[in-house]
Amino acid sequence: MAKYTIIRSGGCIIKDGAPVTEADVSWLPEDILAVHAAADGSGELERGDFATETTTANENFADCTAFDWWSNVDTAWQTRYDEEYAPPPEGE
Repeated sequence: MAKYTIIRSGGCIIKDGAPVTEADVSWLPEDILAVHAAADGSGELERGDFATETTTANENFADCTAFDWWSNVDTAWQTRYDEEYAPPPEGE
C-alpha cells in the first residue's frame, strides 16, 4: 500500500511523496481536516472545523481501508495527477 497524506484545505493529496493540489476531496467526512496514512494502513485523522481550520481532536487508526470513503483516495489522487502532469497535446 502507498503512504498518503490528505489535507482538506487546498485539496492536497500526497501519495508516496508525489503531491497534487486542488483535488476533489468532497468525499471526506466534514469533520476531517487531514489524514496521515502509513504504508501499513495505520495512521492518524485530524478532526475539526474546516471553516475555522481549528483542530479539535486527533484519532489514531489501525486500518485506513476500514473507512467507507477510503476507496476514493487513490482515484482522486490519480485523476488530479493526470490533470497536473499529463504531457501537453502534440503540437503545443
